[in-house]
Amino acid sequence: HPGIPAAHVAHPRVSSTLPQLYLLDKMLNIFSTRISFQLQYQIVFCLWLLSFRTTYCNKLLDFVKPSAEILRQAMKEKVIRIIMQFYRNLLTNHPSPRKAAELMIQGKVQVSVGQLVEKSWKDEDIKEDGGTCEGCPG
Repeated sequence: HPGIPAAHVAHPRVSSTLPQLYLLDKMLNIFSTRISFQLQYQIVFCLWLLSFRTTYCNKLLDFVKPSAEILRQAMKEKVIRIIMQFYRNLLTNHPSPRKAAELMIQGKVQVSVGQLVEKSWKDEDIKEDGGTCEGCPG
């Protein structure tokens, strides 16, 4: 494994997650720049899928603030929905939901979600997920 320290290669559990964490760092770099709506959606969709695995939840917390900024500017319902589902998963699947909630509060997620929940949506999941995010423990 070129570029991966031998100590990490020797331990199967570490070596199996190290490449994924590296890819998450790369995704964070891309996500933190100005990118197209479609790429935003695709990255958040990947984050949402990963947020079902507690193994990745700590690293996924790095995406809370950049995704909050995208949530504030989002115009497309599918981007709003997937970001809120990502937050809901962090609040329910993270080993320390309080830590996830604190980052969401710092990122002013609750304010954005509160404003979004007031709007009328075709997708009822937005209101349901928004209620979970608004009521996160803090």
